[in-house]
Amino acid sequence: MNIGTVQTWFTSFNPYSSSAGPQSAAPQQAVQPSAYGIDQSFYNVNRPATPDGAISKALVGGLTGYKFAKAPGPISSQFLLNSAGIGAAISGTVSIIKNVASMSHNQQSASTTVANVLTDTLQGSVSGIGGGLGAWGTNKILTAMGAAAGTPMLIATVVGGAIGAVGLNQILNTEKMRATL
Repeated sequence: MNIGTVQTWFTSFNPYSSSAGPQSAAPQQAVQPSAYGIDQSFYNVNRPATPDGAISKALVGGLTGYKFAKAPGPISSQFLLNSAGIGAAISGTVSIIKNVASMSHNQQSASTTVANVLTDTLQGSVSGIGGGLGAWGTNKILTAMGAAAGTPMLIATVVGGAIGAVGLNQILNTEKMRATL
């Protein structure tokens, strides 16, 4: 018995047949992308994040950090809720513009557009909360180290807010929560 005979037998073996002998296998055909219609991006659950998404997350976090630096103090749930709302508004607006443009060029369906806008709006909320927590943490760490209020503290708090926003969104995506939404 040579390798060609063994390979032919394994590729043609059908365990569901009435005889255990080799049978010809059914020809396999690849599924054409057109089978999914114009909604092909919906089926790609591992699509990479777009650069504009990361930029908008960092901007939302930076804005939250700026707001916190202008009125530092204990972090409150009201501040985090306001930050979440602002983040949702900014990210939702950018997402609406981007997804409606894609839909108008027949690159995605209306249902995908709505799903993307809702998901991006949720991520904007998470960016606002992450930005608030990052700004608060940065401010507290630098204050404990003896840093005085001023422009360097403002810049550090803005950067801390941006890092917090991107970091919390990374956790959201790493834990596969976005896919379930």
